[in-house]
Amino acid sequence: MTSGFQRSTVIGFLSLARVALVTSLRDGMNLVAKEYIAAQPADDPGMLVLSAPADTAMELVDAIIVNPCDIGGVATGLAQVLAMSREERQARWLRMMAVLCAVDIYHYHWVADYLDALRAVWPP
Repeated sequence: MTSGFQRSTVIGFLSLARVALVTSLRDGMNLVAKEYIAAQPADDPGMLVLSAPADTAMELVDAIIVNPCDIGGVATGLAQVLAMSREERQARWLRMMAVLCAVDIYHYHWVADYLDALRAVWPP
């Protein structure tokens, strides 16, 4: 039998983490990356190292984007985060938070965008 943590405990873990490394090889909108950013304290946020194939990388462009198959590149991304100044982390975090606030379930028009893309090619 497996069990998980309470949501409040997970958010606590995320808020304390100085670095999040999300190395998806393929996925949709990786919510862990977004939850990590949302859980960070504004005065001293941690930083996200995010896999380029994750769809979230298209939105969270201020994360450190890496190729998860390139071990050296991932290590370089982690080193970059660990050497990053507080001011740069705050600036990147603010921009990522702006994306999270602007692209929520009520304002994200992915359905309309998808239908517009279909209309552009149909009928052939």
